[in-house]
Amino acid sequence: MTNIYVRNDARRAHLALTFLLQHEARQNYDLAFYRQVQKRNPCRTSLSGYPADAIGTYNLGQFSLLAVWEASWGGEDAGKWLMATISSTRVEEAIDLRAVLHTIRPVGTN
Repeated sequence: MTNIYVRNDARRAHLALTFLLQHEARQNYDLAFYRQVQKRNPCRTSLSGYPADAIGTYNLGQFSLLAVWEASWGGEDAGKWLMATISSTRVEEAIDLRAVLHTIRPVGTN
């Protein structure tokens, strides 16, 4: 698991970006999908050129995104799922972190 946490005391902003490669991520996706939140927007999308399922939510002042995609690039990751979560109290920061998901690549690819 890779976690990136940032805290800026001047703005009191809190944001996080987490990556997790595991054998099963659908359970986490389902938990996020059925959780009670103020606003939810699930979609099927493409992240870094790979098909993914994503859920964007807003709840109690927190903007979040959970994305899962199958490790279809193969190699040692074959049969696993990559899960990324984004969380921020500011929509601008959440959007900036979401843009990062379009730039990640498996090791050994261009």
